[in-house]
Amino acid sequence: MKAILRRNPDMLLETLALLYLEPNLAEDKNPLHSYFDSEACKDLHSRYVAAFYARKKTSADWQTFANTSAGEYLILMFAAMQVKDFLFQAQGFSADTLLSYLNTAYRFARDSGVPFIDFGSADTVTAYAASANCSAAFREILQNPFAYFSLLYSAVRDNISAAELAWDSVRTEVRAFADKYWQEDYFFSHSVLSADSNIREICPMLAVPFSAVILGDVCYCGFYNVDTSGAISRTEEKDFLCNALKALSDPKRLDIAVLIAQTPRYNRELAHLTDLTPATVMHHTDKLLQCGLVSIVTDPNNQKKIYFKIEPQKIKLLQKAIGDLLG
Repeated sequence: MKAILRRNPDMLLETLALLYLEPNLAEDKNPLHSYFDSEACKDLHSRYVAAFYARKKTSADWQTFANTSAGEYLILMFAAMQVKDFLFQAQGFSADTLLSYLNTAYRFARDSGVPFIDFGSADTVTAYAASANCSAAFREILQNPFAYFSLLYSAVRDNISAAELAWDSVRTEVRAFADKYWQEDYFFSHSVLSADSNIREICPMLAVPFSAVILGDVCYCGFYNVDTSGAISRTEEKDFLCNALKALSDPKRLDIAVLIAQTPRYNRELAHLTDLTPATVMHHTDKLLQCGLVSIVTDPNNQKKIYFKIEPQKIKLLQKAIGDLLG
């Protein structure tokens, strides 16, 4: 049975993302910019973030979160997304319980190869906090998780309406896109998510429009993380060939593609086989996902394992493009 394809974003997730993105995207040299430079929705995304900024309310304490690396903040988000209404229950958890959730989120982030963070050899979030790779801000949060999760709860409570109004400001344009491309018969054959992924539902993300993350049996997929080319023209065929060959031109990336073609593999397995870090592997698989040669699928027996698999239709298209253009 195919997953339920939701039409509206999870506003708690959108709020958490917007709170971090808004101050950090304002910095021109921030590496986050590379994730938001596609012309497909660059203007819309800028207006969405600006609409949130116009209404947001944050205290001076929020700067601690803004000073974490993007990867560290993702760990906090993963912890908050593990349990339904987690943030709204967090004030009743002990510091040890919160730390256990952070450890689970840390291991998930490390094994998934989350970018913008150097995990080093640290196996736990506590070990990471003791390393030189950890930011002072994240270390401060870990020293008092109860206080900071309470602050995170307050920030979401105070700003979720701002996120909802920001969503309303671009809803018409996003819905027009969704009506055309965010449909079951189109989405599952044109997105980075494999049609046979064993997940329950897919929720769109607008704050991070070109990424995807699977938490348990739910996939949060960027609204614009879908191929809109449809029937491919000669020009589009040429563009696809250029992008695919560019993705495969890196020797390590080609090695990864060959390994995935042999059998579906997960991030840490690829890291072990290629002697790369999980984060570096994720950088390479992102490129393969973006050109469509690879898709993601969950392990039916272990929802926490996310595999990369080759897309046979795109390999055939690659062969056809080479034949059409060079044969």
